[in-house]
Amino acid sequence: TQTLHVRPVPVSDFSFAILDSCASPAAVAFTNSSQGATNYLWYFGNGDSSYVFNPTEVYNQEGTYTVELIAENSFGCR
Repeated sequence: TQTLHVRPVPVSDFSFAILDSCASPAAVAFTNSSQGATNYLWYFGNGDSSYVFNPTEVYNQEGTYTVELIAENSFGCR
């Protein structure tokens, strides 16, 4: 017999608040509500990224941005 270990997958989740959407640059505060993770990688859709748990990002140009949060646990599961 052999033992098989199945590792849990973290759940990535976040919300955001636009601190000032009527001016450029616009600052956005992100709140990380991921579960089961120890490391976090943010892609802000403007070429910037961060490893900060709850980052704030400044957007210098008007537009629509796709934000991605990758949550990783201590087993390397994403």
